[in-house]
Amino acid sequence: MTGVTVLTPQEKIKIDREMTGVTVLTPQEKIKIDREMKLGSLVLLFFDFYRGFNMKYINDIYTLSKVFYRDYGNFKEILTNEKRSYNCLVLETKEDYFICVPFRSEINHKYSYLFKNSSRSKQHNSGLDYTKIVLIKDISYIGPKGLVDNDEYVEMMQNIYKINKEVNDYIDGYLEYVMNKNIKYRKKYKYTTLKYFHDILEI
Repeated sequence: MTGVTVLTPQEKIKIDREMTGVTVLTPQEKIKIDREMKLGSLVLLFFDFYRGFNMKYINDIYTLSKVFYRDYGNFKEILTNEKRSYNCLVLETKEDYFICVPFRSEINHKYSYLFKNSSRSKQHNSGLDYTKIVLIKDISYIGPKGLVDNDEYVEMMQNIYKINKEVNDYIDGYLEYVMNKNIKYRKKYKYTTLKYFHDILEI
């Protein structure tokens, strides 16, 4: 008889934790954590891939595809051009869709961003028209990259946060108009294209 207490492995781990404050993992705990970390890594990898795939569109200029015009071309307020597709600024939202804001040579209302420093703006009311916003979930609706005047692109990027805020405010105002029947917004949204995207807006 030695009088020495022989501890089980579980008891040793428990005492080590209590005395050192350091977590000593059992083999089973290690296996469980390894599995969770691997699963978490796969989830993050997938998320990063999906995010990276979609991020390439953000704050850049694209046209709308033939598939889009096939599905939406007959709607009255959708901008169409027989010779070419309109160039659009593509913005991301906190939701699961993209916002496409078209460039226009002539805009005669205040629900827009009007260029101030571009060559074209000296002769035309050129800008980004919020009333003709297109909402997109289907990536096939986004066509090839668009081409705009360099000075307009530079001014757009210099004001991208302002434009983004105004666009989202415009959409939020539309939601209030539709859901609360707020007649003070009637003129603002009389010709809006948002009426065609209630499914995406979930209203």
